[in-house]
Amino acid sequence: YYLDDQEMSGHFHGDVARRLGLEDQVITREVFDQLCDNINPLTGDSLPPRTRDDRTVGYDINFHCPKSVSLLHTLGNDDRILPAFQQAVHETMLDIERDMQTRVRLNGKDEDRHTGSLIWADFTHQTARPTQKNKAGDAHLHTHIFTFNQTWDDVEGRFKAGQFRDIKRDMPYYQARCAKRLADTLQGLGYDIRKTYSAFEISSVSQQAIDHFSLRTDEIGRFAIENNITDKAELDQLGARTRSRKQKGWSMQDLKTHWRNQLEREKISLFDPKHTAPRNS
Repeated sequence: YYLDDQEMSGHFHGDVARRLGLEDQVITREVFDQLCDNINPLTGDSLPPRTRDDRTVGYDINFHCPKSVSLLHTLGNDDRILPAFQQAVHETMLDIERDMQTRVRLNGKDEDRHTGSLIWADFTHQTARPTQKNKAGDAHLHTHIFTFNQTWDDVEGRFKAGQFRDIKRDMPYYQARCAKRLADTLQGLGYDIRKTYSAFEISSVSQQAIDHFSLRTDEIGRFAIENNITDKAELDQLGARTRSRKQKGWSMQDLKTHWRNQLEREKISLFDPKHTAPRNS
């Protein structure tokens, strides 16, 4: 899924990636699999000395663009959108890395130690999962961050499993930080934004276009209503429970043509005539 041919190449980042000589390198399946198996790609040895069969390999962290930003990226002409989003994600991951910890159990201790060290792989995707109404999927710019369960403990001088408890607890804070960074950058590029319940939208993108390309969100919402699901934790899992496989054979150019044809067929304008967008868009 991460390495689907519709999507962009991922890269390794973080202090552990630097220590392994992998920082900013394009991800290959071989190295990714080695890290998942707790193997040091440089030496072939285990990273921590012991590898438990029931160990946690890593965590998938997602950062999503507002729908209007996704539409500007795929159907507009502003090539500044993608790097703005990727930079917001990267800076937020540096925040997460700074907060990283590891467990300390030597000499009878039972505590956590700050490490500020992590390794992650980023995969930027441009489409949502297909729905029954749209087998190709909608435009949806988002990044999957796979954080390997590895950190470097300076005190013990070795790689160890990370302590992700506080990171997982504080994930809404990190998500908000990423959205704020992206919003600030887009405003600096000349875009007007409007606040929404969960984040923001670009004012110049029409609400009709946003609604039209939100089929996946609508599908999940209908599933929750039809199955009387109200528990927040269960709602958070619905995306994974209801997802369909992405369709093969669609190039990004094919998808852009498909999406533009949808707007033309439905007589929907991408931009709201009441708002002026920067020239680049």
